[in-house]
Amino acid sequence: MFKNKFFGFAIIAGIILTFVLALAQIPVKQAKLQEVPLAIVNEDQGQLGQKVVDKVTEHDKSSDKRAAFKWSKVSSTTTLKSDMNHQHYYGAIVIPKDFSKKIGTLATSNTAQPAQVKIYINEAKNSTLATSLKSGLTAMVGGIGQGIQGQIVGQLAQHHVSVSASAVTRLSNPIVADVETVHSTKGLTAANTVFFQPIWLASLVVSLLLFYAGKEIKFTKRTTRFGFKFIQVAVAAGLALMIGFATTWYLGAILNYHFDNFGLVGMFVSLTSFAFIMLFSGVIAWLEFPGLIVFVLLLFFSAPLLTMAPEMLPNFYQNWVLPWLPMKPLFDGLKSILYYGAGLWNSSTQTLVTVMIIGGVIFFAESLSSRNVKLETAKN
Repeated sequence: MFKNKFFGFAIIAGIILTFVLALAQIPVKQAKLQEVPLAIVNEDQGQLGQKVVDKVTEHDKSSDKRAAFKWSKVSSTTTLKSDMNHQHYYGAIVIPKDFSKKIGTLATSNTAQPAQVKIYINEAKNSTLATSLKSGLTAMVGGIGQGIQGQIVGQLAQHHVSVSASAVTRLSNPIVADVETVHSTKGLTAANTVFFQPIWLASLVVSLLLFYAGKEIKFTKRTTRFGFKFIQVAVAAGLALMIGFATTWYLGAILNYHFDNFGLVGMFVSLTSFAFIMLFSGVIAWLEFPGLIVFVLLLFFSAPLLTMAPEMLPNFYQNWVLPWLPMKPLFDGLKSILYYGAGLWNSSTQTLVTVMIIGGVIFFAESLSSRNVKLETAKN
């Protein structure tokens, strides 16, 4: 029994696979917020508004070179919402026009109300990070309010000004945070992520079967081989349509997702499947079965990267791994369509077309390889 080589292969495979999958968890273990893009809008004309801006933009800096938040000053709420529509920011703080005025009347007017600061959370940009940002920004505004309270009380004490009990109550909470979620994922939570495994694996299996369908045929002419590859591409296109629309329907029926534009989602997913099939087919045409293993491993390596906000990943993964993952356009494209109202043709679609073309070139170039030339010469 122990002379059977497959027992040795099983041991080696077990050791290697556990090692590889352990490596895939590195970005999760090293996750840390780094320069998360946030915005602040100051519509207040008084001094307190600018003080809050200064306080916020200096907040959460540590001894590290990179702060957790990267604040950008935006001119207006209208501009801010436009920027959020284009996924520039995860969240924002807006200081209203009457901020300084309201703070100034808390100690003197019995009808005064706390100043309200608006917090916007761009949930669809990353729903997991949105939850922590909501609590984090709310706590930040509360902390700033306590600081303002201390300043006001200190000034009143310095000038020996007495205040009523109701004024003390108002001063205890001078700022109220009003949180608003934009581009909510409600009803479609994680919808852009659940497509990944079905589309990736179905496209991979189809690519492998199409490869073996061609391998069964003994070609004697290069033109015949080229012609059959065009047939494979046509079949792949038809199967991609089937995979895309079937998966969209399955996920809607099983997970109870309601897509406002079923056809648009199905067509984008079909386009993605076709791009994957062309990429897989090109690699498998050259590497054969080992090519399949490459993409299976890529599945496990990429899953944790794509569900995390890029700003949480180590620099190496942010700059050199994430941008080159072939499945990233699926995540980003569906996010744009499902949560931001994008159409079929968007920046992710352009990337998918590039992947498709690259895969197609590799796929057809295999017919010109020296091994095929030698094989055809031998048969003739």
